[in-house]
Amino acid sequence: MNKTEQQLSRIDLNLLVALSVLLKERSVTKAAEALYITQPAMSRTLQRLRELFDDPLFIRISHGLVPTVKGELLANKLPLLIKDIKLLIEDEPFEAKRCQQEFSISVPAITSQALVLPFIKYITEQAPNIQISELSADREPFTGLENGDYDFSIHILKSPDPHFNSHRIASVSTAIFAAKNHPLLQKKNRTIEQCLAYDFVDLAMNNEKNIPHNMPIDQILRDKKLQRSIVLRSGQLSTLTDMVKKSDRLLAGPNILMNCEDWTEHFSPVYIFNQQPEHVTDVYLITHQRIALSEEHQWFKNEFLNYHKMLSFDDNQNDVP
Repeated sequence: MNKTEQQLSRIDLNLLVALSVLLKERSVTKAAEALYITQPAMSRTLQRLRELFDDPLFIRISHGLVPTVKGELLANKLPLLIKDIKLLIEDEPFEAKRCQQEFSISVPAITSQALVLPFIKYITEQAPNIQISELSADREPFTGLENGDYDFSIHILKSPDPHFNSHRIASVSTAIFAAKNHPLLQKKNRTIEQCLAYDFVDLAMNNEKNIPHNMPIDQILRDKKLQRSIVLRSGQLSTLTDMVKKSDRLLAGPNILMNCEDWTEHFSPVYIFNQQPEHVTDVYLITHQRIALSEEHQWFKNEFLNYHKMLSFDDNQNDVP
């Protein structure tokens, strides 16, 4: 507790309300009636106020009370203070255009272009004063959500813990992408074995707890008793994409990237795993109960979910040139 908090801990908010009424009524009797307390109780409250502010606050005259200089100073400050306290405990009706809330979302960089960036453009048109912070994804999102490191997480993991809510926003399969001039694009009916003849670059995720987490492609390859060669892992997507553009290296990512014009301008899918259940990964928007009573956060969550319901991630994404 800092010094300011120690000083404020001595103040009973009821005393400020009583002082406000006293300043208006200029009478202990009338103030007691307005607050539905006895006159002796009001007199004791006035004494506490005098001790708190180290000032008489009022001088008795023939027809009531007159504030001291300190009392007049408080009379000017109290209305704004009481209004601010009221705003603190009484929420105003939510309006998106007036919202100034800051929202933070953790998302794997490889999916941001498909799932987050288009939504940011959409939501800021409705609420131009909000702030959105996009953070790198953790291998497990639950600690960060619980600690308040971020408000939302896009992840492939769910939690059975009832303190977390997981809302499915997409079912995606894994694609392997290459630069537009990659030699594989000259071949038809490409196989996964042909792709594995080339080196990969891979997205690195935050892993402070050393929690094992496999990219979806690695689980698929493991089931097929196959393995890829990864020459670079980086948390910076731009580093990975620059290397892919300038080499024959490959990058695995979700097939929904094929919906992004900025992505398809530079990259083409050389292989997409089929839509068999074992090759499909559900992607979730995950929240913690700490934001359950925030009207602003619930609005943001619902807008995010509704926006992605309008998107179509259908089977034609399996068509590889």
